[in-house]
Amino acid sequence: MPELSLILFAHDRAEQVAQTVHAVGAARARFAGDIELIVVDDASTDVTLARTRALLTGRPWLRLLRLEHEAGVGGATAAGVHAARGRWIATLDVDSGYSLDDLILLWERARRDDADWVQGRRPTRGTSGATRLSSAFERLLLGSAAADPTCTLRVFRAELGRRLPLPWRGVARFLPIYAARLGARVVEMGVQPLARPAPSDVPTLERLTDELLDLLAVRWMLARGIDVESVELRLPATLAEEQAADGRAPREPAPTLPTP
Repeated sequence: MPELSLILFAHDRAEQVAQTVHAVGAARARFAGDIELIVVDDASTDVTLARTRALLTGRPWLRLLRLEHEAGVGGATAAGVHAARGRWIATLDVDSGYSLDDLILLWERARRDDADWVQGRRPTRGTSGATRLSSAFERLLLGSAAADPTCTLRVFRAELGRRLPLPWRGVARFLPIYAARLGARVVEMGVQPLARPAPSDVPTLERLTDELLDLLAVRWMLARGIDVESVELRLPATLAEEQAADGRAPREPAPTLPTP
């Protein structure tokens, strides 16, 4: 069983996926423990799926998931998290162009500091004004546990990831905030995105409008959260053992009648 599952989500990014697969293959020995790479193809319409499938040969540590309908980062993350076999999970985005060196450092930090979640933090210089404004609103309205929650380079415990509300559009960038609300220890670490041409983006006003609506939805969801932890009540050990030895089904002890 792998120690770490890397989730790489991509849509119509055949060349970038191939580059990342080769880079992970060359860097596998640098990770502490066995790893697997899960490529989540987000309903690509180009040759991404075919080229990635060809890469499976001779790479037992490489896995490929296909989403039939485009689901975005949140949907791809959900598919990868639920398929992951590792005790830890790391997420990557081919469009962001993060260095594997930074990912390895985040992984080492998680193990060294016994953190539940290590969130990447990009330098302020070079970050778009829209991203900085969005992060400021998140800190103001949600009490963000991270200065850069939209950074998709992150490492977290698998059991924590499966408790997150993943299959919702727009929720992926709020995950460290939600993890902190679950009691997770969230720490940040600086990362340096590589110089890579960014894909075309939606207009800033449209993106800010969508992000504001997502922000309000997450604020409502967090405010309505309830604690569902429970404790299972069992029979006393001696009574359960006696019933098991007699071949009887466990039952509640008979009530004691008061003496007259």
